[in-house]
Amino acid sequence: MKARIAVGVSGGGRSLANFLARQGEPGLRYEVAAVVASRPDCRGAQIARDHGLPLFVGDFAAARRDATEGALTAWLATHAVDWVALAGFLKIYPVSPAWRGRVVNIHPALLPAFGGPGMYGDRVHAAVVAAGRTVSGATLHFVTDRYDEGAVIEQVQVPVEPGDDAHALADRVFAAECRFYPEALSRLIAVTAYRERFDAFLAEKAAGYAGAIGVDPVLRYVLGTGGKRVRPLLAMLSAEALGADPARALPAGAAVEMVHTYSLVHDDLPCMDDDDLRRGEPTAHRQFDEASALLAGDALLTDAFKVLADDPDASAEARIAMVRELAGAAGGAGMVRGQSLDLHWTARPGAGRADLDEIHRNKTGLLLGAAAALGACAAGRIDLIPHFRAFGQHLGLAFQIRDDLIDELGATGKTAGKDKEAGKLTYLALMSAEEAMRAADEHTAAAERALAAAGAATPALIAFARALLYRTN
Repeated sequence: MKARIAVGVSGGGRSLANFLARQGEPGLRYEVAAVVASRPDCRGAQIARDHGLPLFVGDFAAARRDATEGALTAWLATHAVDWVALAGFLKIYPVSPAWRGRVVNIHPALLPAFGGPGMYGDRVHAAVVAAGRTVSGATLHFVTDRYDEGAVIEQVQVPVEPGDDAHALADRVFAAECRFYPEALSRLIAVTAYRERFDAFLAEKAAGYAGAIGVDPVLRYVLGTGGKRVRPLLAMLSAEALGADPARALPAGAAVEMVHTYSLVHDDLPCMDDDDLRRGEPTAHRQFDEASALLAGDALLTDAFKVLADDPDASAEARIAMVRELAGAAGGAGMVRGQSLDLHWTARPGAGRADLDEIHRNKTGLLLGAAAALGACAAGRIDLIPHFRAFGQHLGLAFQIRDDLIDELGATGKTAGKDKEAGKLTYLALMSAEEAMRAADEHTAAAERALAAAGAATPALIAFARALLYRTN
């Protein structure tokens, strides 16, 4: 089933025309269901009329904005719109909390360097050329009420050729946008649908902890506090990259997420990281009590392996391989070792880059490697486990470096700056932010090489890996 999108226009309507021309192509997951325009006489509005599409024309001037956005939110619901795809006009966006994360825009340069008020049209291309950049491109990002500051979803690069002026660069960037925007939006729609499908599957597992007392309420709480779902999505996209239905990896994704959640519950305990917040909510031992949190983690770790053993669609060989892979990543030679090293080096001098990499290769990388490898198992490709394991491990290190970068901003859902205050060994304690980003780029490139060696470097999986570099929370 395809997502229904409304395209926001304010000028010539070229992006709208492109969306309409390409809908129906294999792999594209949208249909243009409506158009939102800032002026009734713009070319984009006329294209909507020519195609018989529902058209909303609003006055988005500051004095009228609240009323217009209220009417727009109701109008989008009336026309069963799932997503809003803007074409450069950032003042069109519904402010209803229900629409946060469902409105995207294409920016004709690489953010964040060439964003902000005034950076649109030929101005942004002139700024790129004047800065002497050799690479420009376009950025798909979420829209917020702060200009060009929404989280980056994907980017496409376009070389700046010798002798380029703003017009020449604009033409090539727009040609790239025409290819990129519908495809990147389709990937975002697919990943969002996979996340929703996984959340429903995990909710069924959580509902099995039905008791009103004891550990059951704790288990429902920690499984229901959300999260980015990086590991289950990695399993589902890995299975898809090998030609399998992503749903085949739902049990594998649930098992990895349960192990990950157990590790968070235990990491937050007073005897370890002693944190009060997780995913923006009170940690399990704060919401309940320390003993209940400890038991909840124990239950999740154990029950994860039952989920794998009970997978109805996996062969006996695949189930054994998945249990072995997850146990190796989570145990004393994996995640637990990483946590113990993390505790060892907290507030202790003398650690170097190799020590930090060892912590996070074990604590983060191995579990992401297991997620990808379990996706391969779910697709019946046990022979490709080493490639997917390497892919996930490099991705895990890039993920952790990015985590350290944004932790200072308090955007990780944990207590802001808590790691630094506790004397935790972090990448920013050993290198500059620029050096850290280069290291993350290097690990992402290594992850992509591992995928290529497996013949599984699909656009969706590559885009997911790169999106972890762009995230802001």
